[in-house]
Amino acid sequence: MSLEIKSVDVENEEEEKVITIFQSFGWKLKSSQRIFNQTSSPRGAISYENLTYIHSETQTVDFTKLVFERDTKMPNYDEIVELEEEFWALCANFSEPPYMPPDVHTMEDWATHFYPDLRTSKDKNKIHFIHGIILLTYFIIFVFIVNSSIINSSSLLILFTFFAIIGWSWHHSLNRCREKVFKIALKSEDSVYRSMLKERYDNVIKKIQKHEHCVSRVAEIHKRTAELIEK
Repeated sequence: MSLEIKSVDVENEEEEKVITIFQSFGWKLKSSQRIFNQTSSPRGAISYENLTYIHSETQTVDFTKLVFERDTKMPNYDEIVELEEEFWALCANFSEPPYMPPDVHTMEDWATHFYPDLRTSKDKNKIHFIHGIILLTYFIIFVFIVNSSIINSSSLLILFTFFAIIGWSWHHSLNRCREKVFKIALKSEDSVYRSMLKERYDNVIKKIQKHEHCVSRVAEIHKRTAELIEK
């Protein structure tokens, strides 16, 4: 018998899960050891009325060390190892898929549900430029009034009101722009915005399909390894 040994450090609550996974690939648990250690190190001192308080920081190490062994002469060893490597590669790239409501079946349904922001940098910069010019003009007027003798409570109220209007207009214009390009994207005609919408929707679908493939393939691997080990 030729044995290979593998040591794995896992979170304590993941111990049973990890053991089950390794056993499905022909590994046998050789040992399980809880590693717990706390160390304190001084980080500073505070002196008060002839008393010194030492501030220390405690670091805790707490995990479980698992050691497995497997017979390299076991039947179907090469295929089991190949399936095991594929399994861990799938786990390394595994990620939760984007949420897709059950009543969403088309790109338009998805867009209506999530309302993606399809504004381009050009769209936003145009609005920022216009309101930036308005805000600069306002600032010049504000400085002129402050430095003149005509400043009073009424003029200040007007200036602050005008400033609030600029802010509201800026925000409102950005929202109107988002609504406008979103409506264009929902139309069947080709446009930059529809292309952007399609690209985002396709990316979501690809992530969902990748996740489904990963889950399906993992199930196939477990089924196949179970068959090989039973032989």
